[in-house]
Amino acid sequence: MYFLFTGLAGSIALVASIMQFTGHAECPKTASGTPMCYYSLLLFSSLIILKILYIKSKPKS
Repeated sequence: MYFLFTGLAGSIALVASIMQFTGHAECPKTASGTPMCYYSLLLFSSLIILKILYIKSKPKS
């Protein structure tokens, strides 16, 4: 369930980031001017990577 919903949100952030980068869409921006879809992509990628690392580091019972 975790990977399903995190992956769904991550894929939405990936599509939004690609569209922002190519100029086909406009993401909301922070006060400093950075598109928030970039931060979303970074956040969800980090969540997936950290969960994978956590699962691999757990001792097998």
